[in-house]
Amino acid sequence: MMNDWSKPTKELMFKNTKVDFRNNKLEAYITLYAPVGKDRYTKEMIYEILRYHHVIYGIDDEVIDRICEKPCYGKEMLIAKGKEEVDGSDGYFVYFFDTSVDTKPRILEDGTVDYYAMTRIVTVSQGEIVVRYHKAIEGMDGIDVCGYLRKAKKGKELPPLKVKGIKLSEDRLIYTALITGKIELFGDRITISNVLEIKEDIDYLQGDIHFKGDLVIYGNISSGKVVESEGSIVVRGHVEGATIRAGRDVILESGMQGAGKGSISCGGSISGKFFEQVLMKAKENITANTIMNCTMIAGNEIIVTGRRGILLGGSAYAGKKITASIIGNYASIKTELVVGARGAFHKKFLRLEGEIKELKERLSQVEAAIAMITERDLPDSISPLREQKLRLIRTKININSEIAEKVDEWSDLMDFIKNSKEAKIVVQKLMYPGCKLAVNGLSMEIKDEIALTSFQRNGDKIEMIPLV
Repeated sequence: MMNDWSKPTKELMFKNTKVDFRNNKLEAYITLYAPVGKDRYTKEMIYEILRYHHVIYGIDDEVIDRICEKPCYGKEMLIAKGKEEVDGSDGYFVYFFDTSVDTKPRILEDGTVDYYAMTRIVTVSQGEIVVRYHKAIEGMDGIDVCGYLRKAKKGKELPPLKVKGIKLSEDRLIYTALITGKIELFGDRITISNVLEIKEDIDYLQGDIHFKGDLVIYGNISSGKVVESEGSIVVRGHVEGATIRAGRDVILESGMQGAGKGSISCGGSISGKFFEQVLMKAKENITANTIMNCTMIAGNEIIVTGRRGILLGGSAYAGKKITASIIGNYASIKTELVVGARGAFHKKFLRLEGEIKELKERLSQVEAAIAMITERDLPDSISPLREQKLRLIRTKININSEIAEKVDEWSDLMDFIKNSKEAKIVVQKLMYPGCKLAVNGLSMEIKDEIALTSFQRNGDKIEMIPLV
């Protein structure tokens, strides 16, 4: 014990014996100095010094034994070593199919768009493992030489993927294809859908096409034909005045001459080399090299790309942006471009607010009537008020359902109006006279040629911003 030391030795130990910490107190080093006279270090002395410096964990007894047997003064020695924490790692998925398929148009060296690259379909076979999940590693806490806990980062498990057409194993680690078909990854959702390939033309010899999965048509589609799919539609051949409807994207590798009879509508985007006299409605984008005399409505953008990128005649509406290289022509053909929130959107927004308010008032009246009947209702199952109460409850359910639908519509419209504030029209080369523009409710007519310009609403005017 310390009391067995001579007084000079005790003073020396506490003044001159050094204990240094390294590596965030995962290591402690001791440096001993020669004691006075014949005094020598003992195990108890060294433990007492370590305790004085708060070193209580990971002490190396063998080092202390060596120090006592063969004192080594003035030299730094590693005397204690803590346990470093081991961080865990999060769970992760390994995909056994190509998840990097790019559906955006790819611009070639000559300025045209490679629509064939957009139509590549990744398929898997029934029974094939498509994803494997690797569980999180929990990690191990550590402790420093002073006995303080060093908390390790705990690994987090990922939630299971949302799947369709896929079976998940009992241990929730392996995802296996239930069907042979097209596989796609959208965020945390994987879908395998049926793919119908039609090698021949869709003409008067064929009936109309209605399919729940994805469609790939290698031939042409004649006028008057109807092609519908709940998924995407890819057409390798030429399209005439047909009707095409898709739950997702429509990609025409060649293009479409609608002759004023053709139409395309989809829940995703429309893409093709050229469109002429076609009615197009896309929830997201419309992209082409050339668009002539078409009527178009796109929820997000209309993009006319390529070396020429001509948008000529007809009308085009996009929620956020219209981009084209050349708009109109030297003959001043009337071309109408509209972006952003139109006046009708604000009117609809106000109308929905009024309808929601009226429905909520009706709901309050119905709930009050139900409460009144509940107070008066008798326990007898044949009470005359019971049927009236049931009718009111059904009315309440219907009103709540109607309110929910209108609130969703109101919320979507509000988000759209907010996002449309930055709506613009971008002319990458030249815009000709004869074009009429509208940006977030403000209109202007183009009377002179305008090059390399962006049009955007600023207050109560449309601002023309030169492209750098």
